[in-house]
Amino acid sequence: MDGLFGTNAPRYADISLALSLLVAILLTVGLALARARRFGAHRWVQTTAVLLNGALVVAVMLGSFAESVTPGVPERVSQPYYTIGIAHGVAGLVAFLFGTFVMLRANGLMPRALQFANYQLFMRWAYGLYMLATGLGVALYAIWYVAPAPQPTAIATVVQQEGELVVPMVDFTYSPREIVVPVGTTVIWVNQDGAPHNAIADDGSFATKLLALGEREATLFDREGTYPFYCDLHGAPGGVDMAGVVRVVPADQAPPPVASLAQPAGARPHLDALLTAGTGLPARQGYATGLRLQADELARRAQFVADAYRSGDEAGLRRHAEHVFNLVAGSLDPRFGDLNGDGRPQNPGDGFGLLTNGTQAGYIAATATAARAAAEANDATDELKLHAGHVVAATDNLARWAAEMRDLALELSQADGAGAEQVRRLLDLAIQIQVGRDSNGDGEVAPVPGEAGALVAYEHANYMAGLLLPSGAHTP
Repeated sequence: MDGLFGTNAPRYADISLALSLLVAILLTVGLALARARRFGAHRWVQTTAVLLNGALVVAVMLGSFAESVTPGVPERVSQPYYTIGIAHGVAGLVAFLFGTFVMLRANGLMPRALQFANYQLFMRWAYGLYMLATGLGVALYAIWYVAPAPQPTAIATVVQQEGELVVPMVDFTYSPREIVVPVGTTVIWVNQDGAPHNAIADDGSFATKLLALGEREATLFDREGTYPFYCDLHGAPGGVDMAGVVRVVPADQAPPPVASLAQPAGARPHLDALLTAGTGLPARQGYATGLRLQADELARRAQFVADAYRSGDEAGLRRHAEHVFNLVAGSLDPRFGDLNGDGRPQNPGDGFGLLTNGTQAGYIAATATAARAAAEANDATDELKLHAGHVVAATDNLARWAAEMRDLALELSQADGAGAEQVRRLLDLAIQIQVGRDSNGDGEVAPVPGEAGALVAYEHANYMAGLLLPSGAHTP
């Protein structure tokens, strides 16, 4: 999240979006000037907008379209990522051509044969197409970088054979980013994001195609060495943004192999519930997946509370504390709603809640229940049981921390004045829920009581399904 707006977008995409909106604003101002019959100012404003848009098209959009959209034509045009991308490209190109004509005509730079007097129709079409292209561009940005990706069940059933390792691409990162495998291993790249991704070696030694959601491709690593790689759309060589490294080592130096992804039949429904298809959820996703996503959003909202406190914005602090409470408590909690009395009940979560509320189990309890059920299946492996225990340990921590955070957020949402210690504790709890805490001071967050948070629960749910190689504890 190195961009300007706190999304998964790279900085250039944020700049492109901001400039596109600026062009739309300038064109609208120019339209208003024309209606006010201030034609001189109108001409200069519209000329500036068209030139700025032209520079943006040449510098960013043509290359982005060629790299991000054209690889999906015609096979994937039915997917929203490509459908909107193509519509945006076509509308933008036609708007650019119309706008360029109008600009040249207005500045007396067109051949005499084309200098007809009544070209208002071209102006109206150019403005309308610019607005359409801008709207499609915003929608495209949201689909590529903001909207949560659906989690198809097929991802949880990739069959890993001996000598293979599955590496998911999820939340615009590789999981894990650093991969250590013995010589002769085949890495299976699986895309779990709504946006397409690929994996390209910095030195050009391997490259996958652009993978859509649920697609996979294999790369054989048959020579020892270190192979940095990146996503062509969302990263860059040298470890920038969406990037990672494969270290191929002799067999006697490799980490222990993970169990096969041919999951036990009895445990599989519970693994699906954990990762891809939990019941009773507002969106199609697993309980552990939703837990991680809601924990990420919770950390953002807690930071907003702290920011409001530092700036002396008491109304903002109470509003963001309401957001925190509603996200943690869930929509069926009897206290859910307008806590700060401003007449606008607000909830940045999806309503399922972290804690049990009414008939909704909440993400924490639902994750624990599914993990226990998978471990109790007749054919559950020892490794599955081990990681299920780690998931449950994390949820036990989360239940305590979330209950404290819920009560503290309720207090802050209705208080006339918040204390520094209250705000600090709220922020600490948010970080613990999201990542965990290093309670024993060994420099790591382990899957044990008192330490593990939502990220650890999510990763060990993936370990249960065999989707990830255990990569050790987290550094706080």
